[in-house]
Formats: sequence, structure tokens, C-alpha cells
Amino acid sequence: HPDSAARRHATYRDRPDGPSDRAEVAYTLGVIAEARGDAAAAEREYRAALADDPYHAHVRVRLVRLLRAAGRGSDAEAVIAAARALALP
Repeated sequence: HPDSAARRHATYRDRPDGPSDRAEVAYTLGVIAEARGDAAAAEREYRAALADDPYHAHVRVRLVRLLRAAGRGSDAEAVIAAARALALP
């Protein structure tokens, strides 16, 4: 349930330690927003997560699905192209 998840997550989200932790926080908030039906907030959180960790595959997949579901195929393709352009770590 999104409200329960948000309450539990609130105890952690104010203490992220570094980019990968911030990405996880944003990812989780995006999933919660998506569960609530707030696609705009989910997209913002997913993009924030990718800004902190562009290699976070789960975020990228969820963002692509969200954009495609909204009929924004060209935006989804841009997210995919950005992933393909990443250097291999």
C-alpha cells in the first residue's frame, strides 16, 4: 500500500549518504508516486534518481514504461539512448 510504504520510507529518506543512496530514495518515492497514480511525480523522482545514478537499471526501466504508457515514445527512446551512451564501468 503506497501510504504505508511512504510512512515507512519517511524514516530513512532524510538520511541518504551519497549519490547511490539518494538514487534509491528517489526510486522508492517514484514507485510510491506511481502506485498512487501520480505519473508526473513518479517521472520527477525517476529522473532525479537517474541524475544521481545513471546506471540504476530498475529506475530506467520504470521510467521508460511510464513514458510509453503516457504515449511519450520519443521521450522513452531518449532515456534508452542515454543508457546506451553510458560508458561501461
